[in-house]
Parts: sequence; C-alpha cells; structure tokens
Amino acid sequence: ARLELAAHERSAWPELTVGGFYAQGRREIPAGSFSGPAGAGLSAAWTDAEVGFRLEAPLGLFDRRDVERARASGRILVAEAEARRARADVRQELEQARAGLAAAQEALDAVARTPDIVARELELLERSFRAGALDAVARAVALRSLQDAAARYDAEVRELRVARARWERWAGAAR
Repeated sequence: ARLELAAHERSAWPELTVGGFYAQGRREIPAGSFSGPAGAGLSAAWTDAEVGFRLEAPLGLFDRRDVERARASGRILVAEAEARRARADVRQELEQARAGLAAAQEALDAVARTPDIVARELELLERSFRAGALDAVARAVALRSLQDAAARYDAEVRELRVARARWERWAGAAR
C-alpha cells in the first residue's frame, strides 16, 4: 500500500508535454480576388514555413488520482492499526503467560516437599502395618491419601511445564 501510495503521489503531478513542429504551406490568392482598378487580373502565391513549439499541461479537473491516493492511504492506516492491535495482543498474551508461569511456580513451590513427605509417610505406613499397628483397611485409606498427594504434586509439575511452554512460545513470538 505504501508503494502504491508513492506511485500515486508521483503521478499526482501533471504530465507536461513538450513538442515542436515545422510546417510548410502553399498559399495563394486567386485572380479576381483583389479589388481596385488594377486588381482584376492579379493573383498571388507564396510558400509559408512555420516553426513552432508547444508546451501542454493538463488541468486536473476530472482527475481521479485523489481517490486512488485516498484509498492507498486508507489501506496503510488499516494495516498500521492491525499491526498495533497484533502487537498489543502479543503483549497481552505475553503478560498472561508470565503471570501464569509465576502462579504455576508458586503453586509448585507450595507442594515442593510432597515427594519427600510421601516417601517418609509410605515408609512409616509400611512399618506400622508390618508391626500390626494398622489393619488392611486403614493401610488402604492411608495409601489412597498418599496417592492423592502425589497426584496433586504431579499435576502442579505438569501445570508448570505447560505454563513454561506457553511463556516460551509467546516470548519467542514477541522477538
């Protein structure tokens, strides 16, 4: 659109036409054309040579170039607005990805000790069961609780990985 506008700007100036010509013409006055006492049988003939120059500049009264220039300018404005909107969208997505990454990291930090706690609790659970302090039902309930805690930890790790991938995607797009 910018190239088109530049072309229309260049063509907005009138195109001057410069020309020259040379002409020879035979002219004559026929007999009887002269008036007066001696003019009855007179005639005249001669050759004219003409040299001329011409400079033409059209008036832009009916020129439609202004419309074409306005259309090209309009397309440029639309393209610039779309580019600004796209940059704003990328900026917004980047900020959301950064906030999501920070939230996911914070959530993982809150459950960061879960694997150590689950391992220790599992060891204590097995000792208690072998010692006879727990029956099979109590052991199954405790194991289910430990599995739920491990699943929550795994979900937080997954969420952090997804948030990091989203951040990297948008950070790469912003470059």
